[in-house]
Amino acid sequence: MSEPKSIDEIVAGLSALFPASAIEWKPQSITKDKSRALAVPFVDARDIAERLDHVVGAFGWQRVHNGASVGIGIKHPETGEWIWKYDVGFVTGEDSDKEDAQIKGIKGTASDSFKRAAYMWGIARYLYKFPKQWVAWDEEKRDFKTKPQIPEWALLANEKQNSASKQNTAQNTAQNAERMTSVQRANLIALYEKLYLVNGADAVKGLGEMFAKEFKHSGKDATFEEAKRLEAKLTAELNAKKKSPNARPSARA
Repeated sequence: MSEPKSIDEIVAGLSALFPASAIEWKPQSITKDKSRALAVPFVDARDIAERLDHVVGAFGWQRVHNGASVGIGIKHPETGEWIWKYDVGFVTGEDSDKEDAQIKGIKGTASDSFKRAAYMWGIARYLYKFPKQWVAWDEEKRDFKTKPQIPEWALLANEKQNSASKQNTAQNTAQNAERMTSVQRANLIALYEKLYLVNGADAVKGLGEMFAKEFKHSGKDATFEEAKRLEAKLTAELNAKKKSPNARPSARA
Protein backbone atom coordinates (compact mmCIF):
# COMPACT_ATOMS: atom_id res chain seq x y z
CA MET A 1 0.00 0.00 0.00
CA SER A 2 1.41 3.38 -1.00
CA GLU A 3 2.11 6.10 1.56
CA PRO A 4 -0.49 8.90 1.89
CA LYS A 5 0.43 11.94 -0.16
CA SER A 6 1.36 15.25 1.41
CA ILE A 7 -0.48 18.49 0.70
CA ASP A 8 2.35 19.65 -1.57
CA GLU A 9 2.29 16.36 -3.51
CA ILE A 10 -1.47 16.62 -4.01
CA VAL A 11 -1.28 20.24 -5.17
CA ALA A 12 1.54 19.40 -7.60
CA GLY A 13 -0.25 16.30 -8.87
CA LEU A 14 -3.53 18.11 -9.52
CA SER A 15 -1.86 20.99 -11.37
CA ALA A 16 0.49 18.79 -13.45
CA LEU A 17 0.52 19.05 -17.25
CA PHE A 18 -1.74 16.83 -19.33
CA PRO A 19 -0.42 14.88 -22.34
CA ALA A 20 -0.78 16.83 -25.57
CA SER A 21 -3.20 14.16 -26.82
CA ALA A 22 -5.62 15.03 -23.98
CA ILE A 23 -5.90 18.70 -24.96
CA GLU A 24 -8.85 19.52 -27.20
CA TRP A 25 -9.84 22.78 -28.89
CA LYS A 26 -13.08 24.68 -29.42
CA PRO A 27 -13.89 27.99 -31.12
CA GLN A 28 -14.59 30.80 -28.66
CA SER A 29 -15.46 33.29 -31.39
CA ILE A 30 -15.53 33.29 -35.19
CA THR A 31 -14.84 36.16 -37.58
CA LYS A 32 -17.73 37.66 -39.54
CA ASP A 33 -16.53 36.10 -42.78
CA LYS A 34 -16.33 32.68 -41.04
CA SER A 35 -12.72 32.24 -42.15
CA ARG A 36 -10.97 32.26 -38.76
CA ALA A 37 -11.76 31.26 -35.20
CA LEU A 38 -10.24 31.95 -31.81
CA ALA A 39 -9.07 28.53 -30.55
CA VAL A 40 -9.57 27.78 -26.85
CA PRO A 41 -7.99 24.69 -25.22
CA PHE A 42 -9.78 22.38 -22.79
CA VAL A 43 -9.63 18.86 -21.36
CA ASP A 44 -12.47 16.37 -21.21
CA ALA A 45 -14.36 15.82 -17.94
CA ARG A 46 -13.32 12.16 -17.98
CA ASP A 47 -9.65 13.14 -18.02
CA ILE A 48 -10.29 15.36 -15.01
CA ALA A 49 -11.95 12.49 -13.15
CA GLU A 50 -8.97 10.25 -13.94
CA ARG A 51 -6.60 12.95 -12.65
CA LEU A 52 -8.52 13.08 -9.35
CA ASP A 53 -8.49 9.28 -9.06
CA HIS A 54 -4.77 9.19 -9.73
CA VAL A 55 -3.79 11.96 -7.31
CA VAL A 56 -6.13 11.50 -4.32
CA GLY A 57 -7.61 8.06 -5.01
CA ALA A 58 -11.11 6.97 -5.92
CA PHE A 59 -12.29 7.46 -2.31
CA GLY A 60 -10.45 10.73 -1.80
CA TRP A 61 -12.77 13.03 -3.72
CA GLN A 62 -16.48 13.74 -4.22
CA ARG A 63 -18.66 15.62 -6.66
CA VAL A 64 -22.00 17.30 -5.86
CA HIS A 65 -24.54 19.19 -7.97
CA ASN A 66 -26.69 22.11 -6.93
CA GLY A 67 -28.52 23.31 -10.02
CA ALA A 68 -25.92 24.58 -12.47
CA SER A 69 -23.32 24.67 -9.69
CA VAL A 70 -20.90 21.76 -9.22
CA GLY A 71 -18.64 21.23 -6.25
CA ILE A 72 -15.56 19.02 -5.95
CA GLY A 73 -14.57 17.94 -2.47
CA ILE A 74 -11.12 16.55 -1.61
CA LYS A 75 -10.26 14.95 1.72
CA HIS A 76 -7.51 16.81 3.57
CA PRO A 77 -4.59 14.36 3.88
CA GLU A 78 -3.78 15.44 7.44
CA THR A 79 -7.10 16.27 9.12
CA GLY A 80 -9.47 14.08 7.08
CA GLU A 81 -11.73 17.10 6.60
CA TRP A 82 -13.53 17.50 3.27
CA ILE A 83 -12.55 20.71 1.49
CA TRP A 84 -14.98 21.91 -1.18
CA LYS A 85 -14.62 24.20 -4.18
CA TYR A 86 -17.50 25.18 -6.47
CA ASP A 87 -18.11 26.86 -9.79
CA VAL A 88 -20.91 27.35 -12.29
CA GLY A 89 -20.88 26.58 -16.01
CA PHE A 90 -23.37 27.04 -18.81
CA VAL A 91 -24.12 25.41 -22.15
CA THR A 92 -27.11 26.54 -24.24
CA GLY A 93 -29.98 24.18 -25.00
CA GLU A 94 -31.76 23.61 -21.70
CA ASP A 95 -34.55 26.04 -22.65
CA SER A 96 -34.99 24.54 -26.13
CA ASP A 97 -38.30 23.08 -27.31
CA LYS A 98 -36.50 19.97 -28.53
CA GLU A 99 -35.87 17.20 -26.02
CA ASP A 100 -32.49 16.21 -27.51
CA ALA A 101 -31.25 19.79 -27.26
CA GLN A 102 -32.49 20.01 -23.66
CA ILE A 103 -30.63 16.85 -22.67
CA LYS A 104 -27.44 18.03 -24.36
CA GLY A 105 -27.78 21.38 -22.64
CA ILE A 106 -28.23 19.81 -19.19
CA LYS A 107 -25.32 17.40 -19.64
CA GLY A 108 -23.14 20.09 -21.20
CA THR A 109 -23.79 22.52 -18.35
CA ALA A 110 -22.99 19.84 -15.74
CA SER A 111 -19.76 18.95 -17.54
CA ASP A 112 -18.76 22.61 -17.94
CA SER A 113 -19.42 23.26 -14.24
CA PHE A 114 -17.34 20.21 -13.29
CA LYS A 115 -14.41 21.46 -15.39
CA ARG A 116 -14.64 24.90 -13.84
CA ALA A 117 -14.68 23.46 -10.34
CA ALA A 118 -11.64 21.37 -11.27
CA TYR A 119 -9.85 24.53 -12.41
CA MET A 120 -10.45 25.91 -8.91
CA TRP A 121 -8.34 22.99 -7.66
CA GLY A 122 -5.62 23.79 -10.22
CA ILE A 123 -6.53 21.00 -12.66
CA ALA A 124 -5.76 22.19 -16.22
CA ARG A 125 -5.63 25.77 -14.96
CA TYR A 126 -2.47 26.34 -16.98
CA LEU A 127 -4.56 26.19 -20.15
CA TYR A 128 -5.72 29.73 -19.38
CA LYS A 129 -2.12 30.87 -19.91
CA PHE A 130 -2.03 29.72 -23.53
CA PRO A 131 -1.51 32.60 -25.99
CA LYS A 132 -4.48 33.57 -28.14
CA GLN A 133 -4.56 31.74 -31.46
CA TRP A 134 -6.68 32.75 -34.42
CA VAL A 135 -6.81 29.70 -36.67
CA ALA A 136 -8.23 29.07 -40.16
CA TRP A 137 -11.82 27.84 -39.77
CA ASP A 138 -13.96 25.50 -41.92
CA GLU A 139 -17.52 26.68 -41.40
CA GLU A 140 -19.02 23.77 -43.34
CA LYS A 141 -17.26 21.14 -41.18
CA ARG A 142 -17.41 23.32 -38.08
CA ASP A 143 -13.79 22.56 -37.35
CA PHE A 144 -10.33 24.11 -37.51
CA LYS A 145 -8.56 23.68 -40.84
CA THR A 146 -5.22 23.40 -39.04
CA LYS A 147 -4.66 22.15 -35.52
CA PRO A 148 -3.85 24.89 -32.99
CA GLN A 149 -0.37 24.71 -31.48
CA ILE A 150 0.45 23.85 -27.88
CA PRO A 151 3.21 26.12 -26.53
CA GLU A 152 6.47 24.33 -25.83
CA TRP A 153 6.38 25.11 -22.11
CA ALA A 154 3.10 23.16 -21.88
CA LEU A 155 4.58 19.96 -23.37
CA LEU A 156 5.76 17.00 -21.30
CA ALA A 157 9.50 16.24 -21.37
CA ASN A 158 9.16 13.32 -23.79
CA GLU A 159 6.87 15.38 -26.04
CA LYS A 160 9.48 18.15 -26.22
CA GLN A 161 12.08 15.57 -27.28
CA ASN A 162 9.75 14.18 -29.97
CA SER A 163 8.95 17.69 -31.19
CA ALA A 164 12.64 18.58 -31.41
CA SER A 165 13.39 15.29 -33.17
CA LYS A 166 10.67 15.94 -35.77
CA GLN A 167 11.98 19.45 -36.39
CA ASN A 168 15.53 18.15 -36.84
CA THR A 169 14.31 15.45 -39.22
CA ALA A 170 12.40 18.01 -41.28
CA GLN A 171 15.41 20.31 -41.41
CA ASN A 172 17.75 17.49 -42.41
CA THR A 173 15.35 16.32 -45.11
CA ALA A 174 15.10 19.85 -46.50
CA GLN A 175 18.86 20.26 -46.47
CA ASN A 176 19.48 16.90 -48.14
CA ALA A 177 17.03 17.72 -50.92
CA GLU A 178 17.89 21.38 -51.18
CA ARG A 179 20.03 21.96 -54.24
CA MET A 180 20.68 20.37 -57.57
CA THR A 181 24.16 18.95 -58.04
CA SER A 182 26.74 20.29 -60.47
CA VAL A 183 26.35 17.06 -62.46
CA GLN A 184 22.62 17.66 -62.84
CA ARG A 185 23.26 21.23 -63.97
CA ALA A 186 25.76 19.99 -66.58
CA ASN A 187 23.25 17.39 -67.78
CA LEU A 188 20.51 20.01 -68.16
CA ILE A 189 22.81 22.32 -70.14
CA ALA A 190 23.82 19.39 -72.35
CA LEU A 191 20.16 18.57 -72.98
CA TYR A 192 19.44 22.17 -73.97
CA GLU A 193 22.38 22.05 -76.41
CA LYS A 194 21.07 18.83 -77.96
CA LEU A 195 17.63 20.38 -78.36
CA TYR A 196 19.24 23.31 -80.16
CA LEU A 197 21.08 20.96 -82.52
CA VAL A 198 17.92 18.95 -83.22
CA ASN A 199 15.41 21.78 -83.59
CA GLY A 200 17.31 25.04 -83.76
CA ALA A 201 17.28 28.13 -81.62
CA ASP A 202 13.52 27.99 -81.00
CA ALA A 203 13.99 24.88 -78.89
CA VAL A 204 16.14 26.68 -76.34
CA LYS A 205 14.70 30.15 -76.67
CA GLY A 206 14.55 31.84 -73.29
CA LEU A 207 16.64 29.24 -71.47
CA GLY A 208 16.61 31.36 -68.30
CA GLU A 209 12.87 31.85 -68.55
CA MET A 210 12.32 28.11 -68.74
CA PHE A 211 14.42 27.58 -65.63
CA ALA A 212 12.37 30.15 -63.78
CA LYS A 213 9.09 28.66 -64.99
CA GLU A 214 10.01 25.09 -64.07
CA PHE A 215 11.61 25.86 -60.71
CA LYS A 216 9.53 28.89 -59.70
CA HIS A 217 12.85 30.60 -58.97
CA SER A 218 16.30 30.79 -60.56
CA GLY A 219 17.75 27.54 -61.83
CA LYS A 220 20.71 27.64 -59.47
CA ASP A 221 18.31 27.34 -56.52
CA ALA A 222 16.49 24.30 -57.87
CA THR A 223 16.19 21.23 -55.68
CA PHE A 224 17.60 17.86 -56.58
CA GLU A 225 14.12 16.47 -57.24
CA GLU A 226 13.09 19.46 -59.36
CA ALA A 227 16.21 19.07 -61.48
CA LYS A 228 15.43 15.37 -61.97
CA ARG A 229 11.90 16.16 -63.12
CA LEU A 230 13.08 18.77 -65.60
CA GLU A 231 15.80 16.47 -66.88
CA ALA A 232 13.20 13.77 -67.55
CA LYS A 233 10.94 16.29 -69.27
CA LEU A 234 13.70 17.58 -71.51
CA THR A 235 14.83 14.05 -72.37
CA ALA A 236 11.29 13.15 -73.42
CA GLU A 237 11.05 16.34 -75.48
CA LEU A 238 14.40 15.61 -77.13
CA ASN A 239 13.32 12.08 -78.05
CA ALA A 240 10.09 13.44 -79.50
CA LYS A 241 12.00 16.02 -81.58
CA LYS A 242 14.33 13.35 -82.92
CA LYS A 243 11.33 11.37 -84.17
CA SER A 244 9.69 14.44 -85.71
CA PRO A 245 9.94 14.59 -89.53
CA ASN A 246 10.50 18.38 -89.22
CA ALA A 247 13.54 18.01 -86.95
CA ARG A 248 16.70 19.71 -88.17
CA PRO A 249 19.65 17.49 -89.01
CA SER A 250 22.37 17.54 -86.38
CA ALA A 251 25.01 20.25 -87.03
CA ARG A 252 27.63 17.83 -85.77
CA ALA A 253 26.63 14.98 -88.12
